[in-house]
Amino acid sequence: MTADEFVRNNRGINGGEDLPRDFLRALYASIAADEIRISSEAQARARRARPPPAAPPSSKPLGALPRGAGSQAGIRRAAPARAAQRRSAAAVRLRSAW
Repeated sequence: MTADEFVRNNRGINGGEDLPRDFLRALYASIAADEIRISSEAQARARRARPPPAAPPSSKPLGALPRGAGSQAGIRRAAPARAAQRRSAAAVRLRSAW
């Protein structure tokens, strides 16, 4: 990165205003002369502190409706299965009441 790129990248960072160009050039020269580096110990600490990677998303989100269940046609197709589930649950309740 050149000094001009550094100045351009730091536009508007002072409450929406630009910092003085001379200040930014001096800051760039200071950083270029004594580069900021992270020690290998600090890098190892940062790697250990990182959370484990997230599991890849499943093909269906949790609680997803069956394909087409959100449409009117899907609701009509699913109605017989839901009715059968209700009858089955009612039969179980009746049997357990005996």
